[in-house]
Amino acid sequence: MESRIKQVMSQVLGVDASRIDDQTSPHTLKEWDSLQHVTLVLALQEEFGLEFSHDEVLAMMSFTGIRDTLKTRAK
Repeated sequence: MESRIKQVMSQVLGVDASRIDDQTSPHTLKEWDSLQHVTLVLALQEEFGLEFSHDEVLAMMSFTGIRDTLKTRAK
């Protein structure tokens, strides 16, 4: 799952997947602005066949937040 998340993030944010780790967030990656966050959420919804709630979208403001949200939804 983590590699799929990194692949989507890499494509949407236009950065190499090697730059994405547990510390990655809009605070550490200048390419991740508010518009890119919306685009990222839409791409993740498409990739994983899910629709995220407002609260989930707010929780997905970091790589770990995205991973944890998807792990919760996968259960």
